[in-house]
Amino acid sequence: MSESSACTIGYLNTSRGQVHVRWGGAGPVVVLLHDVPGSSATLSPTLIQELMTTHTVLMPDLIGTGGTTVDDDLAGDIDVQAAVMAEALRAAGVHRAPVAGDGVGAVIAHRMAELDADLVTSVVALSLPYFGTEQPPAMPSADASGGHLLQLFDEICDGFAFRPWWQPRRENRRPSGRPDAEVLHTALLDTADHGDAHRRLAAACAGVTQPSLDLAGDNPAQTIRGLTAGVGEVSIGDGPAPAGANRDYVPTSIGPIHIRRFGIAAPKGARTVKSLD
Repeated sequence: MSESSACTIGYLNTSRGQVHVRWGGAGPVVVLLHDVPGSSATLSPTLIQELMTTHTVLMPDLIGTGGTTVDDDLAGDIDVQAAVMAEALRAAGVHRAPVAGDGVGAVIAHRMAELDADLVTSVVALSLPYFGTEQPPAMPSADASGGHLLQLFDEICDGFAFRPWWQPRRENRRPSGRPDAEVLHTALLDTADHGDAHRRLAAACAGVTQPSLDLAGDNPAQTIRGLTAGVGEVSIGDGPAPAGANRDYVPTSIGPIHIRRFGIAAPKGARTVKSLD
């Protein structure tokens, strides 16, 4: 999904850290959870644009992806993923909402419904993840020539073309194919920042008992619009920041600037340390 689309970016504060989120549109809330490797930036722009004409679309980055700061070691814990996503939605002002998940996002959406039935009204899968015994390959060691980054880029490209990405065979080909270069570039940055977290998340979802999931079909926007409407007024960027490193966006005349704050709360008048990306 291009950042030039009508989506806004921000952070939701949870007890375990910050969840990075994209959102846009107006109307009842619907939540989209992405697949891996990738982030909310890799969700279908066509689907997002269609839904934003009738709904407020909320798209968080899962633990171990994108700008979410929750400990990457928790990426492979499906229960924690679901609990943190639910906490983030409530922090955004969502009381009830349908959740549509792509790949591993569908597994997490299903677990969210199991753990918090008052929050999740219904679940639909944009696509099913890999359920099987073959595990993704180990993360290559970093080397000065950048070979590990080239391999990661190949994985990301294969993730759009095959399910699972580590089995790039004809029978595993996905119909959507690869997106444009801008999306691939964003996906690489959003994945590389978290080491092997996407591998652990994919492996965890592959190892669960396959849940009963309804597929969105050939017209996912229409299917999602037919789900029970979400309830809540989305408000993002308010409230106290969690302790420790804190990220935020500062609006400027040419677009938002990402900042990172470091250190503990300082006495009044002390200088705040910030890092601009």
